[in-house]
Amino acid sequence: MKLITYNGESLSLADWARRGTGSWNTFRNRYNKHHWTIGQCLGLEPPPPSKRERRQSRPVVPPKPATPRTPLGRVHANIAAAQAELAKHIGRAASERRVAIERRLVRLRAEESRLDANVVELA
Repeated sequence: MKLITYNGESLSLADWARRGTGSWNTFRNRYNKHHWTIGQCLGLEPPPPSKRERRQSRPVVPPKPATPRTPLGRVHANIAAAQAELAKHIGRAASERRVAIERRLVRLRAEESRLDANVVELA
C-alpha cells in the first residue's frame, strides 16, 4: 500500500478518498489519471484549468500573409524574406550563410528587373 503525504499527514489513497466528499473512483481518477494533488482532490485547493480553459488562454497567432499571385509579387516577397534573413546576420563575419543570402538577393534582383522589363513591354 502506497502512502501519500499531504500537509505532514501520510495516508493511503483510500483513506484520503474517505476524507473527501466524492466517490472513491472519482478521487482515484483525479489523482492517478488527471494528476491532481491531494489538496485539489479534497477540494482544499482550486483544480487545474480544464482543457477548454487552457485552449482559450492560448495566444492568438496572426494568419500568414497571402502569397502574391503574380511572378513579380513572388519575387518581391522573396526579396523581402532574404533581406529579413540577411538582417539577422548583420555584424557577423562573412559566413557561408550570409554569402549565400547575398548571392540569392543578387539573383532575385536580376529576376525582378527582367520581370519589370516584361511588364513595361506589355503596357
